[in-house]
Amino acid sequence: MYLSNSNSYLTFIYQNDKPELRSHINFCENAEFLCLFYKIKAPFIQESGCKTIGEKILYEPTIDGLKILLTGKEDDCVKNNRQRNLTVNLVCGTRYNSTLFKKQIEDNKIKEIATCIYSVTYLTNTVCVPCPPGCGDINSHGICDINDQKGCVCDSYTNGEICDNSRIEITNKLEVKADGGNVTFKGYFGDNSSSTSISIEELNCNPIFYISENELICTTGKNQGTKDVILRIGDLGPVHAKIFFNGCIANCSTNGECQFDQEYTCNCNSLTSGNHCQTYHLSLNSIVPLNISGGLTTLYGNFGSPNDNFPFTVYIGDYQQCINITHINETTITCYVGPGTGIHNTIISIGKSNSSTVEFKYIECSLNCSNHGLCIVVEEDGTGFCNCDSQTIGNSCEISKLYISSIDSTSIEGGNVTIYGYFGILTSNITILIGDLHCTDINQFNNSTINCIIGKGSGIKDVEIFDNDLIAMGKKIFKYIQPSFNCSTNCYLNGKCNTTNGACICDEGFTGIDCSSKGLSPSTPNVNLTTGESSIINEKSQYFISIFSLVEINYNGTIVKEFLLENSWN
Repeated sequence: MYLSNSNSYLTFIYQNDKPELRSHINFCENAEFLCLFYKIKAPFIQESGCKTIGEKILYEPTIDGLKILLTGKEDDCVKNNRQRNLTVNLVCGTRYNSTLFKKQIEDNKIKEIATCIYSVTYLTNTVCVPCPPGCGDINSHGICDINDQKGCVCDSYTNGEICDNSRIEITNKLEVKADGGNVTFKGYFGDNSSSTSISIEELNCNPIFYISENELICTTGKNQGTKDVILRIGDLGPVHAKIFFNGCIANCSTNGECQFDQEYTCNCNSLTSGNHCQTYHLSLNSIVPLNISGGLTTLYGNFGSPNDNFPFTVYIGDYQQCINITHINETTITCYVGPGTGIHNTIISIGKSNSSTVEFKYIECSLNCSNHGLCIVVEEDGTGFCNCDSQTIGNSCEISKLYISSIDSTSIEGGNVTIYGYFGILTSNITILIGDLHCTDINQFNNSTINCIIGKGSGIKDVEIFDNDLIAMGKKIFKYIQPSFNCSTNCYLNGKCNTTNGACICDEGFTGIDCSSKGLSPSTPNVNLTTGESSIINEKSQYFISIFSLVEINYNGTIVKEFLLENSWN
């Protein structure tokens, strides 16, 4: 019940000198209250700031207490409809006349038996304005217009009798690229408000730009498919809508194929997942150790399908990359590692995605196999042993197997030389010395036979074979040979025998291969110019030559042509 310029009562129970509130009263704002004092043994009211109009004795006592009359006078009840509180102090005291009582109050000498404080609730009068209850309340979006009698006047966001209907709405189809960007909202959004918020899938769309009461723009991040939108302005809302992210985010991060079947989705490759293939499942579990010379190693882990052609990078430590990567299958990769020592952290990466770190170990063999063997790594226990080349033996390949057993000699003129022994597989650095001379044009027939060409020389020589740091030596095993030939008949004692070629060197007056003939004066030939006959006479020997014709004979002896020779010179 709302009161206007009317009276009401507060009823108190008075027991054991302590009043208790029995009823409540409602009054208009700015009402003047009549403070009542009682000359009988009863409570009286002392209200701070109350304008005392007079005093009045209660004419209607109740059976179980006293009824106190408060008179309200309404000066102005058009300010607003708000709830007000009034604190009433009820002081229980003895009988005093009003003059003495006032004097004692002024002198603050009143003897109080008990003081009880009560809060009296009252409302401004609502029957004197044309606004329904609720208009102008604390959470209301309206103001009661009494002066112009317009009733409940709503703000820009609401309408309705008490401004409780929201006008906020989204009317357009919301769409943006999958990589995000500006989203334009059409509809009605009232005046610009700092309390406006827009969320897409629980993520804020910021910043928000107020274009007009019918248009807002906000910036969203990347997303995919159809998502929920919630718009709030202050305590109004939520207003729900849908937004469509057109396409695939970052083109599926280049890790998949963008497909459309009512919604855009990414068909990711074998190594990624996520709504735009952004999550890699790359892992490295182990890597096979190598000797300090490096070489081809094998990595095991999860590397996806070779058909996807992933651009892998493998890092060994902080500075070295494993090169010539071959993607064998989903769990195996091979690559070449350079020489090194020690233990190094290894990762495999694709772009900015890295695998976990595993250790790669260089295995060292004793003396590095003396550079004459391969350090074989035992993967199971991380140790190594030397597999020596064909020229060495020993745990560290430190013992040479090269030796020379024999060599063919040659004459003092030099020539082809064949060397026998064990030489393994010769390298391109092979050098052979016979004495001080290099044996050239070296050819290896097998592990035990070498051929080369030596120059002129004489005597007995040492033979040395050098192949890198290996040496094989034969002391005084090569001999240049001096040839010796006998002359038949001992040159008939008419000359000397040259033993290098077995030919006779005849004394003066003798001739022939064996010096058996005496030297003769030269013969003189005679020619008969008439007959064409010739004669050669030497001491007792006489030779006659006569040519009659020239005959041409074929392959089977038959005369083909004959030319008669006749003297036609005269």
